[in-house]
Amino acid sequence: MSADERSLSDLRGQIDEIDNQCHDLLMERTLVVRQIAQAKSREMKSGAGSPVLAMRPGREGQVLRRLLARHHGALPPGVVARMWRELMAAKTRLQGPLSVSVYGGQSALKVWDLARFHYGAATPMEMAASAQEVLEAVGAEPGRIGVLPAPGVPDQRAPWWPVLCEKNTALRVVAALPFLTDAEDDRDRPQALTIACLTAEPSGDDRTLVAVTFDNAPAVPSVVDRLAKAGLHDVVIMDKDSETYLASVSGFFTDDAEQIANLSEAAPESIRHISVLGAYACPIKAEVEEQVS
Repeated sequence: MSADERSLSDLRGQIDEIDNQCHDLLMERTLVVRQIAQAKSREMKSGAGSPVLAMRPGREGQVLRRLLARHHGALPPGVVARMWRELMAAKTRLQGPLSVSVYGGQSALKVWDLARFHYGAATPMEMAASAQEVLEAVGAEPGRIGVLPAPGVPDQRAPWWPVLCEKNTALRVVAALPFLTDAEDDRDRPQALTIACLTAEPSGDDRTLVAVTFDNAPAVPSVVDRLAKAGLHDVVIMDKDSETYLASVSGFFTDDAEQIANLSEAAPESIRHISVLGAYACPIKAEVEEQVS
Protein backbone atom coordinates (compact mmCIF):
# COMPACT_ATOMS: atom_id res chain seq x y z
CA MET A 1 0.00 0.00 0.00
CA SER A 2 1.41 3.40 -0.98
CA ALA A 3 1.61 6.34 1.40
CA ASP A 4 -1.30 7.95 -0.44
CA GLU A 5 -3.49 4.89 0.13
CA ARG A 6 -3.09 4.52 3.88
CA SER A 7 -6.29 4.53 5.88
CA LEU A 8 -7.37 7.37 8.12
CA SER A 9 -6.79 5.05 11.07
CA ASP A 10 -3.16 4.49 10.02
CA LEU A 11 -2.58 8.22 9.53
CA ARG A 12 -4.11 9.08 12.88
CA GLY A 13 -1.92 6.46 14.50
CA GLN A 14 1.13 8.12 12.97
CA ILE A 15 -0.04 11.48 14.34
CA ASP A 16 -0.31 9.90 17.81
CA GLU A 17 3.26 8.61 17.55
CA ILE A 18 4.53 12.05 16.52
CA ASP A 19 2.60 13.69 19.36
CA ASN A 20 4.20 11.29 21.84
CA GLN A 21 7.66 12.12 20.49
CA CYS A 22 6.95 15.85 20.72
CA HIS A 23 5.69 15.44 24.27
CA ASP A 24 8.75 13.43 25.27
CA LEU A 25 11.00 16.16 23.92
CA LEU A 26 9.02 18.85 25.76
CA MET A 27 9.46 16.97 29.03
CA GLU A 28 13.16 16.51 28.31
CA ARG A 29 13.48 20.22 27.52
CA THR A 30 11.82 21.05 30.83
CA LEU A 31 14.35 18.92 32.71
CA VAL A 32 17.18 20.86 31.10
CA VAL A 33 15.49 24.15 32.04
CA ARG A 34 15.25 23.00 35.66
CA GLN A 35 18.96 22.19 35.60
CA ILE A 36 19.64 25.70 34.31
CA ALA A 37 17.56 27.13 37.18
CA GLN A 38 19.54 25.05 39.70
CA ALA A 39 22.85 26.22 38.19
CA LYS A 40 21.71 29.85 38.46
CA SER A 41 20.69 29.26 42.06
CA ARG A 42 24.14 27.89 42.88
CA GLU A 43 25.76 30.96 41.27
CA MET A 44 23.62 33.29 43.35
CA LYS A 45 24.52 31.45 46.57
CA SER A 46 28.22 31.56 45.70
CA GLY A 47 28.04 35.28 44.99
CA ALA A 48 28.81 34.86 41.30
CA GLY A 49 25.69 36.76 40.29
CA SER A 50 22.13 37.61 41.27
CA PRO A 51 19.90 37.97 38.21
CA VAL A 52 16.53 39.54 38.93
CA LEU A 53 14.82 38.04 35.91
CA ALA A 54 15.42 34.68 34.29
CA MET A 55 14.40 35.96 30.86
CA ARG A 56 17.08 36.58 28.20
CA PRO A 57 15.49 38.49 25.32
CA GLY A 58 18.65 38.43 23.20
CA ARG A 59 18.94 34.66 23.45
CA GLU A 60 15.21 34.29 22.73
CA GLY A 61 15.64 36.34 19.57
CA GLN A 62 18.49 34.10 18.43
CA VAL A 63 16.43 30.94 18.96
CA LEU A 64 13.42 32.24 17.05
CA ARG A 65 15.53 33.49 14.16
CA ARG A 66 17.24 30.10 13.84
CA LEU A 67 13.97 28.15 13.92
CA LEU A 68 12.14 30.43 11.50
CA ALA A 69 15.09 30.38 9.10
CA ARG A 70 14.90 26.58 8.86
CA HIS A 71 11.10 26.41 8.79
CA HIS A 72 9.26 25.33 5.66
CA GLY A 73 5.96 23.78 4.71
CA ALA A 74 2.31 24.68 5.15
CA LEU A 75 2.45 25.53 8.87
CA PRO A 76 2.49 29.38 9.08
CA PRO A 77 5.64 30.91 10.64
CA GLY A 78 3.42 32.83 13.05
CA VAL A 79 2.18 29.57 14.55
CA VAL A 80 5.76 28.37 15.05
CA ALA A 81 6.67 31.68 16.68
CA ARG A 82 3.68 31.53 19.01
CA MET A 83 4.44 27.95 20.08
CA TRP A 84 8.02 28.83 20.96
CA ARG A 85 7.03 32.07 22.66
CA GLU A 86 4.75 30.02 24.93
CA LEU A 87 7.63 27.64 25.65
CA MET A 88 10.02 30.48 26.41
CA ALA A 89 7.58 32.20 28.76
CA ALA A 90 6.91 28.91 30.56
CA LYS A 91 10.67 28.31 30.84
CA THR A 92 11.14 31.74 32.41
CA ARG A 93 8.36 31.11 34.95
CA LEU A 94 9.97 27.80 35.90
CA GLN A 95 13.12 29.67 36.88
CA GLY A 96 11.51 32.53 38.79
CA PRO A 97 8.60 34.96 38.91
CA LEU A 98 7.38 36.64 35.72
CA SER A 99 4.47 39.05 35.43
CA VAL A 100 3.64 41.81 32.98
CA SER A 101 2.19 45.31 33.38
CA VAL A 102 0.74 46.76 30.18
CA TYR A 103 -0.22 50.28 29.23
CA GLY A 104 -1.31 50.92 25.67
CA GLY A 105 -2.81 54.39 25.78
CA GLN A 106 -5.38 54.82 23.04
CA SER A 107 -4.19 51.53 21.50
CA ALA A 108 -4.76 49.55 24.71
CA LEU A 109 -6.18 46.39 23.14
CA LYS A 110 -3.52 46.27 20.41
CA VAL A 111 -0.65 46.60 22.88
CA TRP A 112 -2.32 44.09 25.23
CA ASP A 113 -2.57 41.55 22.39
CA LEU A 114 1.09 42.10 21.46
CA ALA A 115 2.11 41.47 25.08
CA ARG A 116 -0.10 38.40 25.43
CA PHE A 117 1.22 36.90 22.20
CA HIS A 118 4.85 37.49 23.20
CA TYR A 119 4.75 36.53 26.88
CA GLY A 120 2.29 33.65 26.82
CA ALA A 121 -1.29 32.84 27.71
CA ALA A 122 -0.43 31.66 31.24
CA THR A 123 1.82 34.57 32.24
CA PRO A 124 0.10 36.89 34.75
CA MET A 125 -0.71 40.22 33.08
CA GLU A 126 -2.48 43.35 34.21
CA MET A 127 -3.57 46.54 32.47
CA ALA A 128 -2.15 49.67 34.09
CA ALA A 129 -3.87 53.05 34.16
CA SER A 130 -0.82 54.96 32.96
CA ALA A 131 2.72 54.56 31.67
CA GLN A 132 3.97 55.96 34.98
CA GLU A 133 2.20 53.17 36.83
CA VAL A 134 4.01 50.61 34.67
CA LEU A 135 7.39 52.26 35.24
CA GLU A 136 6.88 52.33 39.00
CA ALA A 137 5.67 48.71 39.15
CA VAL A 138 8.61 47.39 37.12
CA GLY A 139 11.09 49.36 39.21
CA ALA A 140 9.62 48.14 42.49
CA GLU A 141 8.88 44.47 41.88
CA PRO A 142 11.53 41.91 40.91
CA GLY A 143 10.15 39.60 38.26
CA ARG A 144 7.86 42.20 36.69
CA ILE A 145 8.30 43.61 33.21
CA GLY A 146 6.38 46.33 31.40
CA VAL A 147 5.03 46.71 27.88
CA LEU A 148 4.44 50.24 26.60
CA PRO A 149 3.65 51.84 23.23
CA ALA A 150 6.76 52.51 21.17
CA PRO A 151 7.90 56.16 21.37
CA GLY A 152 6.56 58.42 18.67
CA VAL A 153 3.36 56.52 17.87
CA PRO A 154 0.69 58.99 16.71
CA ASP A 155 -1.81 58.42 19.53
CA GLN A 156 0.71 58.64 22.39
CA ARG A 157 0.37 61.45 24.91
CA ALA A 158 3.27 62.46 27.18
CA PRO A 159 6.38 60.37 26.39
CA TRP A 160 7.36 57.77 28.99
CA TRP A 161 10.95 57.16 27.86
CA PRO A 162 12.58 60.25 29.53
CA VAL A 163 12.33 58.37 32.85
CA LEU A 164 14.94 55.95 31.48
CA CYS A 165 17.36 58.86 31.08
CA GLU A 166 17.53 59.42 34.84
CA LYS A 167 20.86 58.43 36.39
CA ASN A 168 19.49 56.34 39.26
CA THR A 169 17.11 54.14 37.28
CA ALA A 170 17.77 50.50 36.41
CA LEU A 171 14.96 50.44 33.85
CA ARG A 172 16.00 49.54 30.33
CA VAL A 173 14.39 48.63 27.02
CA VAL A 174 15.01 44.93 26.37
CA ALA A 175 12.62 43.85 23.60
CA ALA A 176 10.46 45.12 20.74
CA LEU A 177 7.01 43.84 19.81
CA PRO A 178 5.96 42.20 17.60
CA PHE A 179 9.04 40.07 16.94
CA LEU A 180 7.54 38.50 13.81
CA THR A 181 6.03 41.07 11.46
CA ASP A 182 4.84 41.40 7.89
CA ALA A 183 6.06 45.02 7.65
CA GLU A 184 9.66 45.81 6.71
CA ASP A 185 9.75 49.12 8.62
CA ASP A 186 8.77 47.47 11.93
CA ARG A 187 12.49 46.71 12.34
CA ASP A 188 13.04 50.44 12.85
CA ARG A 189 9.69 51.45 14.35
CA PRO A 190 8.16 48.64 16.44
CA GLN A 191 4.66 48.99 17.85
CA ALA A 192 5.57 48.40 21.51
CA LEU A 193 8.64 48.06 23.71
CA THR A 194 9.36 45.92 26.76
CA ILE A 195 11.10 47.50 29.75
CA ALA A 196 12.72 45.63 32.62
CA CYS A 197 15.37 45.97 35.31
CA LEU A 198 17.65 43.86 33.19
CA THR A 199 20.92 44.25 31.34
CA ALA A 200 20.28 43.76 27.64
CA GLU A 201 22.34 41.22 25.71
CA PRO A 202 23.13 41.28 21.99
CA SER A 203 21.24 38.90 19.72
CA GLY A 204 23.40 39.41 16.64
CA ASP A 205 20.92 41.72 14.90
CA ASP A 206 19.91 44.55 17.19
CA ARG A 207 18.94 48.19 17.48
CA THR A 208 19.96 50.45 20.36
CA LEU A 209 17.99 53.39 21.74
CA VAL A 210 20.06 56.52 22.42
CA ALA A 211 18.74 59.72 24.02
CA VAL A 212 20.74 62.89 23.32
CA THR A 213 20.06 66.16 25.14
CA PHE A 214 21.26 69.37 23.50
CA ASP A 215 21.67 72.84 24.97
CA ASN A 216 19.84 74.13 21.90
CA ALA A 217 18.10 71.32 20.06
CA PRO A 218 19.07 71.35 16.38
CA ALA A 219 16.88 70.25 13.49
CA VAL A 220 16.38 66.51 12.91
CA PRO A 221 18.75 66.29 9.90
CA SER A 222 21.54 67.80 12.00
CA VAL A 223 20.95 65.29 14.80
CA VAL A 224 21.04 62.38 12.35
CA ASP A 225 24.24 63.76 10.81
CA ARG A 226 25.98 64.09 14.19
CA LEU A 227 25.11 60.53 15.19
CA ALA A 228 26.27 59.21 11.84
CA LYS A 229 29.60 61.03 12.10
CA ALA A 230 30.14 59.41 15.53
CA GLY A 231 29.82 55.98 13.93
CA LEU A 232 26.14 55.30 14.64
CA HIS A 233 24.42 54.01 11.52
CA ASP A 234 20.90 53.67 10.14
CA VAL A 235 19.67 56.41 12.48
CA VAL A 236 15.92 56.79 12.99
CA ILE A 237 14.63 59.66 15.15
CA MET A 238 11.74 58.13 17.08
CA ASP A 239 10.65 60.98 19.35
CA LYS A 240 11.57 64.33 20.90
CA ASP A 241 10.95 65.69 24.39
CA SER A 242 11.97 69.31 24.95
CA GLU A 243 15.71 69.42 24.12
CA THR A 244 16.14 65.63 24.04
CA TYR A 245 15.96 63.46 20.93
CA LEU A 246 15.39 59.71 21.08
CA ALA A 247 17.13 57.85 18.27
CA SER A 248 17.12 54.22 17.23
CA VAL A 249 20.43 53.10 15.71
CA SER A 250 21.61 49.89 14.11
CA GLY A 251 23.75 47.60 16.29
CA PHE A 252 24.19 46.84 19.98
CA PHE A 253 25.84 49.55 22.10
CA THR A 254 26.32 50.26 25.80
CA ASP A 255 27.11 53.51 27.61
CA ASP A 256 30.85 52.90 27.35
CA ALA A 257 30.84 52.13 23.62
CA GLU A 258 33.37 54.00 21.50
CA GLN A 259 30.63 55.46 19.31
CA ILE A 260 28.89 56.99 22.33
CA ALA A 261 32.16 58.57 23.48
CA ASN A 262 32.75 59.86 19.93
CA LEU A 263 29.34 61.50 19.94
CA SER A 264 30.06 63.32 23.18
CA GLU A 265 33.50 64.46 22.03
CA ALA A 266 32.24 65.61 18.63
CA ALA A 267 30.16 68.47 20.02
CA PRO A 268 30.92 69.04 23.73
CA GLU A 269 29.71 72.61 23.51
CA SER A 270 26.16 71.63 22.47
CA ILE A 271 25.50 68.13 23.86
CA ARG A 272 24.49 68.20 27.50
CA HIS A 273 23.80 64.51 28.13
CA ILE A 274 23.78 61.14 26.34
CA SER A 275 21.94 58.06 27.59
CA VAL A 276 21.72 54.55 26.19
CA LEU A 277 18.19 53.44 27.09
CA GLY A 278 18.55 49.81 26.10
CA ALA A 279 18.50 47.64 23.00
CA TYR A 280 16.30 45.07 21.36
CA ALA A 281 16.58 42.17 18.93
CA CYS A 282 15.38 43.38 15.55
CA PRO A 283 11.98 42.01 14.56
CA ILE A 284 12.03 39.72 11.57
CA LYS A 285 9.78 39.84 8.53
CA ALA A 286 7.75 36.72 7.94
CA GLU A 287 8.29 35.24 4.53
CA VAL A 288 4.97 34.22 3.03
CA GLU A 289 5.32 31.18 0.83
CA GLU A 290 3.82 31.55 -2.63
CA GLN A 291 0.71 29.50 -3.21
CA VAL A 292 0.81 27.27 -6.27
CA SER A 293 -2.43 27.62 -8.23
